Amino acid sequence: MYTEFEKKKVPDATAPAAKQRTSAKQRTSGKRGTTEKVRTFGSEKDLDRWIYAYLHRKRREGPVIFLDSQLRGHASSGNGYIATNPAHTLELHGTNGPHDDNETDGEQQSNRQESRHSNRQGNQHSNRQSGQHGSEQSGQHGNRRVRQHSGRQAHQPGSRQNAWEALAQFRREHPDWMFGWFSYDLKNETEDLVSRHHDPVNLPDLFFFVPEVVLAVDRAGCRIKVMKGDEQIRDDFSSIDPVNSKTPSSHDPLNDIIGDEPFQVGPLVSGDGWEAYREKITRVLKYIAGGDAYEVNLTHQLNAPCKGDTLELFDRMKRYGPVPFAAWIHYEDIEVCCASPERFLQHKDGRIRSQPIKGTSPRGATPKEDRKIVREILQKEKNRAENVMIVDLVRHDLGQVARTGSVHTDALLEVQSFSTVHQLVSTISAERKPEIHPVDVIKACFPMGSMTGAPKIRTMQIIEELESYRRGLYSGAVGYFTPQDDFDLNVVIRTAIRKENHLYYSVGGAVTADSDPREEWEETWLKAKALSI
Repeated sequence: MYTEFEKKKVPDATAPAAKQRTSAKQRTSGKRGTTEKVRTFGSEKDLDRWIYAYLHRKRREGPVIFLDSQLRGHASSGNGYIATNPAHTLELHGTNGPHDDNETDGEQQSNRQESRHSNRQGNQHSNRQSGQHGSEQSGQHGNRRVRQHSGRQAHQPGSRQNAWEALAQFRREHPDWMFGWFSYDLKNETEDLVSRHHDPVNLPDLFFFVPEVVLAVDRAGCRIKVMKGDEQIRDDFSSIDPVNSKTPSSHDPLNDIIGDEPFQVGPLVSGDGWEAYREKITRVLKYIAGGDAYEVNLTHQLNAPCKGDTLELFDRMKRYGPVPFAAWIHYEDIEVCCASPERFLQHKDGRIRSQPIKGTSPRGATPKEDRKIVREILQKEKNRAENVMIVDLVRHDLGQVARTGSVHTDALLEVQSFSTVHQLVSTISAERKPEIHPVDVIKACFPMGSMTGAPKIRTMQIIEELESYRRGLYSGAVGYFTPQDDFDLNVVIRTAIRKENHLYYSVGGAVTADSDPREEWEETWLKAKALSI
């Protein structure tokens, strides 16, 4: 069973020692007189059952982001987070680049971002501060949608402000918990690049919100801790019961919430197909031979009809292959199931860390075969070349925002094993220059080199030329900021995006001078196994 919702008081540091004794379960924050709320569950299944019921409830009310650190024992695993009830939101659509045929230069500058700041109308405290309920304005400028929703502070971004400037300003106005994502196409807000292809999903290119409720999920301890929103979560803790005494302990956590019908996906079809993809790899090899690039990360988009609840798909993906940087997102009519093993960028106490993954091999059928594959993945020159080139690129990116001499490669070509694949991971860290804003750290490194290739700008031009779809959220990043301006972001790979009754799942790999087109094609389909369908 589980312990009931707990209120815990932190002891006064000035009190006698005998009065400061607490139980092993009591947590302290070091702040006099503060309390924290924790709910402990009897098993991970009970924890999952509560989480899924909560997500199912909250998505009816608005955007939800669940960052799930699933792989217990993994070096990068830690707390997960659930963010709901947006109080303020920054949103950008339509970063097509500076040469969009449907916009004039003036329109592009004046409509650089969409911003929406909102308060829930039920928040009486917020309404007293603003003196009125929020109001929304919307408009259309070329391919860029513009909407504004007033709240406590009406955000009026400057006409020449790009997405990164808007986010930095948003952080200064709201130094709080913040959750959201960066799409790959924000490259157009950093460099003189374009995105001309069609995007069937059409998520915002930049989306961050300040939630009224933040929950920390501790899988190792089967606990949920309220980081923000004590009053809002009280009813959810009391009204969602994770235990059903009529069902066995092996009962699927989702059956009581959405029924026992599995999420169903039709046959996956590539937007390119083998012949077209082979031709594109051949063209990349010519670019490499001609000196344009050393490595190009080429991708293609799979799609299929689907039906069912994405929470069931997310749970199935977790059981099939738990990862440290998973995410589930609900936004309007779109839901995202991300099973990412890769960290893009972390900032904590002034230290920056990036952990690119390059080099992938399938798991073996036996432990002996597994050991053989691990030796081979380290010995294969293509894998080593892919990884080392991206390490050099990341070191260069970090060097723009780091203290002189502080950029270090902490781990090179480390094998990390997941349920379906072995992968080569390297770790690069640096110390941030104190005058550099955390948002500018992300901007300097975005998009992540593991999803572009090297050199970065030229490879992004090649990618735009050869790929047949707009990447959107894929190859971007999902994560959070803390009130202390720390952040942690994943790389959006192994990600299923559902819009209406269609599923989109992009896959790819690094093409180098010694790449074999057939092997590259097969590797991309290996990565689709994360769907577990």
